[in-house]
Amino acid sequence: MRVFPASTIVEGETVLVVLGPGPLEVVAPCRIVYVLDEHDRFGLAYGTLPGHPECGEESFVVERDEHETTFQVTAFSRPAQFVARVGGPAARLVQLRITRRYLEALARYVSDTTD
Repeated sequence: MRVFPASTIVEGETVLVVLGPGPLEVVAPCRIVYVLDEHDRFGLAYGTLPGHPECGEESFVVERDEHETTFQVTAFSRPAQFVARVGGPAARLVQLRITRRYLEALARYVSDTTD
C-alpha cells in the first residue's frame, strides 16, 4: 500500500491510496476530513471519494495520558464499486489486512523512535 502525496496531512487534501502490485493495483481516492493535533492526541480521518472501491470514512487517533498510549482505528464503509460488491468477504479480508498493516507500521515507528 502506498499513499500519494506521502507527506501531506492537511484537512481538505486529496490523497490517493494505491493498493496491489503493477497491473492489479487499485487506486482509491480519499479526502482528509479532519486532523487532530493536540497536546495529548494526534490523528486524522479520511472519507472516500468517487472512484474508491468503498464508500465510507476511517479515522486514526493516537492518544496518550500519564499511564498509557492508545491507537484507535474507527471505520465504516459499504461497497461502492461492482468489484467490491461481488467480492464481499474478500473485500472484508483486504480491509482487515490493511488495518493490520496500519498497526504494524505504527509499532515499527514507535520502536524506531524509542531506540
